Amino acid sequence: MAWDKNAGFLFESGSGQCTPVLWIGQGSGGIVIPSGSADAPPGNLYVNSQTTIHCPDGFQEVSYGSEGHVSCLVVLLSLSYESATSKCNAMGGYLASVRTAERLQMAVGLAQGNDMWVGMDDLVQEGEYRWQEDGELLTDTERADVFKPGEPNNNGNEDCVHYRRSNDQLNDSRCSSLKNALCESPPRSVAC
Repeated sequence: MAWDKNAGFLFESGSGQCTPVLWIGQGSGGIVIPSGSADAPPGNLYVNSQTTIHCPDGFQEVSYGSEGHVSCLVVLLSLSYESATSKCNAMGGYLASVRTAERLQMAVGLAQGNDMWVGMDDLVQEGEYRWQEDGELLTDTERADVFKPGEPNNNGNEDCVHYRRSNDQLNDSRCSSLKNALCESPPRSVAC
């Protein structure tokens, strides 16, 4: 009988404690045996890795794109842009950056048919759209990849950007509008 043996670890996010484990599997089943301690804390199991990605509490790990990129995201419900920004910041994150077609497709999946704030506005200087994540200006490439042609256009004092379900692209809108919000936090590397 052949057994696959892989090293891994349990990571408990509250304490940051790592417990080494040995994963013994056959077919689709397996047994987790803590090596060195019968009192292993509950936590996330990472197999075959010395370093892995971990999302902060309240955020879920979302993989996207052909290269398996990972983000830590959470959707908040029915907020103004200012309130959404404050809540994301209080959670240790920011309204999500949706700079590429791959990120836009990820947002479409998470929106579940609703409009949703993302992290871009021109509140500091009219017409200069900046990402919350790093303060960088919207590039022509990003504009072509994620916005409907002609957007953002500031039609009627629209300063904040959202995913628009009617065309599956980004659009500018009045910041006081109530929409769901996509919060992001950078993934943290966990090394044990």
